[in-house]
Amino acid sequence: MNYINTYTGKQINSFDLKPEDVCLEDIAHSLSLKVRFGGHLHYNNFYSIAQHSVRVSEYCYKNARRSCRKDIALAGLLHDASEALSVLGDVCKPLKHFISVFAYGRMMNVCEFEDKSAEIIFKALKVERCLDYLFCEDDNIIHFADKVMCQTESMWLRGYPCLDKGIPILKNNGEFDPLISENAYHLFMNRWTLLTNE
Repeated sequence: MNYINTYTGKQINSFDLKPEDVCLEDIAHSLSLKVRFGGHLHYNNFYSIAQHSVRVSEYCYKNARRSCRKDIALAGLLHDASEALSVLGDVCKPLKHFISVFAYGRMMNVCEFEDKSAEIIFKALKVERCLDYLFCEDDNIIHFADKVMCQTESMWLRGYPCLDKGIPILKNNGEFDPLISENAYHLFMNRWTLLTNE
């Protein structure tokens, strides 16, 4: 069965997501309970995808052109949202092109599945204007921010970088210290409110 029951009590088919299935609270809650790096962290370093998503959003906001930085930051915040509403969860990046699923009426790899789910999520949350920033192939700040956070989080949480030497490692002024899930949930929701109420 392809259905999951969400935190708010919805029963959704994650392989055929509908706009009415999407709820920001479900996304934030689920991502706050999913650990980064497929769980390959020290026991005392539960660092959630929700916290990671906020850090990606903050990096995007600081480094994007002023005219579009709010929309890019929103796309950064939601860049992993499809993982929250999927029975697949967080599939490690190297495998995404090699695993196929039957979703939305056809066979597709996990990358295509996540992109289609993201389209539905962004439209349901009325931020579809931000999709172009997520899917942009050239000079994509969100993809770069994701890599910077991956490199930085790996360094501060595991003690070693995990990507090319050309990807910078940011200083840790406390923002990469793991939060408990409840605090990560609130961090995510507060970031959404900040970006949508500016």
